[in-house]
Amino acid sequence: MNITKKVLFLLVGSAMLFVAGCKQKEVMEPQSGSSMEISTEQVRDEITPVIQGFFDSQYRYLVGQDKKPQWNQYIENGSKELQIAMDRYMRIDGKDGARNIDYKSTAILKDAIITQKDATTWHLDMVYDHFTLMIQYSDEEPFASKGGWKYEFTVQYRNNSWMIIDWQESDGIGGNNRWYIATSNQLGYQGSEETNLGYSRSATYYNRATAISYALAHYNTPSGNYPDYASYGGDCTNFISQCLQAGGWTQTSTQLPRMSAQAWYHVLGSSMPTLSQRSASWTSARYLNDYLSQSTRVHTPHSLYAPYLGDVIQLEDWNGNIYHSMIVTRGYGADAYVTYRNATGYLPRVNRKLSSIASLPILHKLKTYYW
Repeated sequence: MNITKKVLFLLVGSAMLFVAGCKQKEVMEPQSGSSMEISTEQVRDEITPVIQGFFDSQYRYLVGQDKKPQWNQYIENGSKELQIAMDRYMRIDGKDGARNIDYKSTAILKDAIITQKDATTWHLDMVYDHFTLMIQYSDEEPFASKGGWKYEFTVQYRNNSWMIIDWQESDGIGGNNRWYIATSNQLGYQGSEETNLGYSRSATYYNRATAISYALAHYNTPSGNYPDYASYGGDCTNFISQCLQAGGWTQTSTQLPRMSAQAWYHVLGSSMPTLSQRSASWTSARYLNDYLSQSTRVHTPHSLYAPYLGDVIQLEDWNGNIYHSMIVTRGYGADAYVTYRNATGYLPRVNRKLSSIASLPILHKLKTYYW
C-alpha cells in the first residue's frame, strides 16, 4: 500500500471512530420522557416550588389577587372541579359576611415519603400546607385562621418540567376536600346564644373568655401540666378538657370508676399517668360525650341551638362513632370558628370555620352558670 492510500485509510478510520464516538455520546444523553437517574432529594428540591405554586394559586384566587385561577400551570387534571369547589366556598363564606383578605402558605416536604412509580412518575405522601388566612367581618378587626392540610401527590417529569398529575388532601377529621363548606340551612341552627335557654345566676360561673384564651395559647403549644396524647390516638379531647378546667370547671372525684359517665378527672403532671389516675372522659371523645350528655353543667337538649363562644363541638362519623373534640373560639352560629388539637400526622387548627368541616357536628351547649 502506497503512502497516499495509507493516509486515506487512516483518515477514513479516524473519521469513523469519531462519528461512532459522537453517536455513542448521543445515546447516553437523557431524552425527554425516558428513564432518569434522579434521587429522592432531587425530586424533593425540584417539586417543592411547583407544589408551593399550586398552593399559592388557590390562595391568590381566594383573596382576590388573581381574578382567574392560575393553577393550570401546575396541575394536569381537576382544574374545573377545583374552581367549582372554590367558587362555592367563596360564595357561601361571603354570604356569611366573611372576607379572606390575605394569606401566607408554606409547602413542607421535609418529611415527605417519596416513591418512584415508573420511569418519570413519583408519588409523594406526608406533604403539608402550613397556612395563615387573614379574615375580616364588616368593620371588625381582621383575625387569623391558622393550620394546615396533609397532601398526597402524584407528579411527573416530562418535557423538561414537573406537573402534578393527581392530589388528595386530608385534615385528619374526616374531611377530604380543602374547600368544603356547608350552608346555613344545612347547619340547621336555631335559637340565639344562651339567653333563651334559662339558667340560674345563683350558681358556679363558666368563664368562656378564660377557656378561649387557654385554647388560643395552647392549641399549638401543649401545657406542661398534662401529657401530650397526640401519639396515643390524638390530643384533641385532652386539650378540650384542659380548656374547660381553665374556664372554671372542677374535676370530679378520682374515687369514681374511670369508665363512669359521671367521672371527669386527670392527675397533674406531664408524664403519662396510670389508668386509675385519669378518667376515660378526659382524653376520649366518645367518653367525653357520655360525660357532657349527662352533666348538669351542659344544657339539654343540646342539638337545637347554635354554637356560642366556649361551647364544645364534637364530630361524629357516618357510623355513629364520636371521634373528635373542639371548642368554639370565635363567632356564633353559622359564623362559629373552632380551635382544636389533633393526632400525630395532622396539624392543630386555630379559628377554623365550623361549617368548613365535612362531618356531623354534635353541639354541647355549656351553661354559663350551673349548679
